[in-house]
Amino acid sequence: MLLSGCAAPRRPAPVEVEQPVPESIWRDVECAIAERAMEAEGPAESFARGEMERWKLLVAHRMEKEFIPWYSGYWTQRWLSVKSAWYRLSSGGETAGPEKKLAAYLQDEYQDRVLQPVAGLIDFDTVRRHAGKIYLERLRERMAELPGSYRLSERQFNAHLQTLQVIQLGPPPSRDAALSELLGRDGVARQPAFLALNEHLQQKAQRLSGKGASSRLTPVAQRISEKLVGQLAISGGSSAVSTLVGGVAGTAISIGAVGLGVMLHEMGREAQEQELRDSLNLALDDAWSELVEDRESGVLAGVAYLSSRIVGLCRRPPAGEHPVDATEKPDEDDGGK
Repeated sequence: MLLSGCAAPRRPAPVEVEQPVPESIWRDVECAIAERAMEAEGPAESFARGEMERWKLLVAHRMEKEFIPWYSGYWTQRWLSVKSAWYRLSSGGETAGPEKKLAAYLQDEYQDRVLQPVAGLIDFDTVRRHAGKIYLERLRERMAELPGSYRLSERQFNAHLQTLQVIQLGPPPSRDAALSELLGRDGVARQPAFLALNEHLQQKAQRLSGKGASSRLTPVAQRISEKLVGQLAISGGSSAVSTLVGGVAGTAISIGAVGLGVMLHEMGREAQEQELRDSLNLALDDAWSELVEDRESGVLAGVAYLSSRIVGLCRRPPAGEHPVDATEKPDEDDGGK
C-alpha cells in the first residue's frame, strides 16, 4: 500500500480562476489613477521651475556683464548713431525703416551676447522632456499600491492599463502609446511615442516662438532705436555721418572733441544703464513667466499634455453611455431646471 501510494500520480494544483472585474471597479481605478496623476505634477513642476530660475539668473548675469556695458559704452553709442544714420539715408523715405532695422540689430546683439551662451547651458527642449520623464516616474511610484487596494492581480491591472490610450499622435501607430507603455520600468527615454510627443511640442514651441525671450526684447529695442534716431535727427548727425561714409580722411572730429564727448557721455551713463536695466528686467520677467506658465509651448507643455489625458480618464462615460452635451437646451416641460 505504501509503495502504491507513492507511485500514484500527484494531483495537479488547482488553477485559480480570476473573476471578471466589474466596470464600476475599473471606473474607480481610473479615478484613483487620475488623482495620483495630479499629485505627480508637483515634482515635475518643481524641477522645471528650478531650471528656469537658474536660466533667469544666468541671463540676468550675462545681461549685466556683457550687454549693458557694451550698449552704454561711448564708442558703441557712436557706432549705433552711425548705423542709425545709415539706415535713415538708405531707407528711401520710409519713416519706420531706420527704427525697425536698428531694433533688429540690437535684438541680434542681445541674442549673441546673452541668450545664445545661456542656451548652451540650459535648453528649453531638454527641460520639457526631463520634466515629462519625472512626471511619469512619480506617477508609476504612486500607482504601485493600486492593484492590491482593489484586489486586482498584476495581470488584470496591466491588461487594463494597456487599454488606456494616453499619447495619440499617429499615424503611424508607433506615435501612440497606452499608459502601460509609458509606465514601463525600462523608462520612456527611448519610447517612440514619448519621443514623438516631445518632437511635436518642440515644433509647436518653434511656431509660437514669437512668445520667446528674444521677442520680449522687441518693445525695448524699438524704444531704444527710436530714441537714438531722434537724437541723431536733432543733432544733425545725418550730414556728419554722410561725411564719414564718404571718406575718413576728411573727418573733422578732433581728439579734443572726442575727449569732451567721452566725458559728457560718462556723466549720463549711469542713468542710461539703469533705464536700460529696468526695461530689460521687465522683459526678462515676462519671458520667464511665459516659458513656465504657457502649457502649450512652455517647459511644462509635456507634463500638461500627459496629465490632461490621464486625468481625463476619470471623466470618461461608462461603457454604453454617451457624454452629456452641456450645450443642450433644457426641456420646456421642466421649466428650464
